[in-house]
Amino acid sequence: MLDLTKIADGLEDGLLVIDDQEKIVLFNRRAKEITGIIYDINFQHPTGKIEKGDIVLIADNGVGIDDGELCAKDLQHLGIHDGRIEEGGILIAIGVYGGKEADYKIFIGNANLEQVSVEAKINGLRLRSSIITGTKTLRLEVDNKSYDAEYMNTFGHIVILDPQGKLKFAQSKGYSYRDEGIGNLLRGEMFEEKKSRGESQRVIGCKASELFGEGSFLVAIREVLGKKVEKIEAKIFEVHQRQVVCSLIGTELSQGSSVVVNLRDASKLRDLLEERNKILVELEESLSHTRKYDDLRDERPMERLIGISSRMNEIKYLVKRASGIHSNVLITGENGTGKTLIAREIHRLESEDKPFVEVNCGSLPHTLFESELFGYKGGSFTGALPQGKEGFFDMAQDGTIFLDEISEIPPFIQSKLLHVIQDKKYYPLGSSKPQTLRARIIAASNRDLAEEIRQNKFREDLYFRLNVFPIVIPTLRERKEDLYVLVMNIKAKLSKELGIKEKEISGSAMQHLMSYNWPGNIRELENVLERSFIVCGGEVIYPEHLNIPKYEKMDYSLKSRLEEAEKAVLEEVQAITQDKKEMMEILDISKASLYEKLKKYGLN
Repeated sequence: MLDLTKIADGLEDGLLVIDDQEKIVLFNRRAKEITGIIYDINFQHPTGKIEKGDIVLIADNGVGIDDGELCAKDLQHLGIHDGRIEEGGILIAIGVYGGKEADYKIFIGNANLEQVSVEAKINGLRLRSSIITGTKTLRLEVDNKSYDAEYMNTFGHIVILDPQGKLKFAQSKGYSYRDEGIGNLLRGEMFEEKKSRGESQRVIGCKASELFGEGSFLVAIREVLGKKVEKIEAKIFEVHQRQVVCSLIGTELSQGSSVVVNLRDASKLRDLLEERNKILVELEESLSHTRKYDDLRDERPMERLIGISSRMNEIKYLVKRASGIHSNVLITGENGTGKTLIAREIHRLESEDKPFVEVNCGSLPHTLFESELFGYKGGSFTGALPQGKEGFFDMAQDGTIFLDEISEIPPFIQSKLLHVIQDKKYYPLGSSKPQTLRARIIAASNRDLAEEIRQNKFREDLYFRLNVFPIVIPTLRERKEDLYVLVMNIKAKLSKELGIKEKEISGSAMQHLMSYNWPGNIRELENVLERSFIVCGGEVIYPEHLNIPKYEKMDYSLKSRLEEAEKAVLEEVQAITQDKKEMMEILDISKASLYEKLKKYGLN
């Protein structure tokens, strides 16, 4: 007789079967690994709880989100008393439980950090806590032993040692399911024993609601079991605070109706893009964000902001925060990144029924700036309408005025705008009666305003008034994880707009899109896809239909990367000095080596 459990355990994908009583019938090993029920670790420790004198290392890239509801009060156990601690912040810390002070760093808001770390020496142990955003790794180091945790969006990593340095607890995936978040542990809750490739508990016979909790995944299971839908393909659900790509299909077993679930780890999205494009077709619509973004979905989902990357989730979080306050917002980013879309979304979430007035400062003639912004009284100048005219600020009252390309405002208007923001009033041209400002100001720029200030092209005091709540939009090349869902979204939109049957994207075309750096960002992507829809006569888009430079396979060899780094260093030194002797001293190389390298990289 076939042993279905052994067969299922040999599969590369996770497999789960649930019967019509919502009980678990089959749960293979890979599914347990994906959902964190099995933890694959290279350490072990017994059951226990944190005690006074224990040494604690923490790396948390989203305080209060996926870390057992960690809060400022919990961190006081480590001697951290800091008013800057807030939900969504970044924390790295090393301290002693019950101690008076700790070594720590806190980063708030839209922090763009490559790597941050703190180091300490306690009881002779060399300790280090780091967050490495480039590889999406949280690393806690004890002497020469490293405890790494990879993350997709947020992760609360913690290691606990006894005063002698013996391991008491180390975090592993699935900790939310086991109630072993940082907050839980610092509040004195027990943690489970861990063994290599251990299993938290037996799951066969458990109710799905007990194992997964009430949420969108359980709703989907019930829809298929109740035959409301026959199947659900390639949807993203959050299972134990982990994003999982699931396909569900109803079937009939000997004991009645059942649902079969195929699971894949969503943290491997880059691999999925290359291996199996179709699995992501409905990704954007179904992605369930981390708890940090739960309130963003509940009432007013931000469906216009497309993306699944941590950078895009951070932007959504900031948009939600900005919509809840009336402070000025400054949005910066390259052309084509979606600054206007962000401004409209902030307004929509705050006051959709109120006016939103968009002003392109780069398109207004300097001579008309004042009258267009503030309006004018009848007869105030030659050619003025006798009844006068409303300005953009008048039109935006009780709503939002969006000043796009703010760096293009001429100096004399910058001064007036500064006073409008400071005094909350403005004067229409030719009028001595002030108008009270009741509009919220959102400004945007694709330029480096700090550089504009250095060149005396933009007022520093105006910059500070506008930059109360900054939002920096990442480029498309910085968030290529979002490329597939953007392509799917744009593709569906183009099909409707052009009246053309929606076309598929071949794997080679998708690879071509992924390899390109997109200097024009999303706007360029939209143009490229629109052209491909028009020139492609068939149903599938191939690389030849894409009007972008030919794909060149990236060279990841160590030699080529070292040469790139060496050339970059030489260019930096050349920018400092052209004197060969000084260059030799800075680089600490001989004259012959210097000339050889300059010739090699064409830097003579």
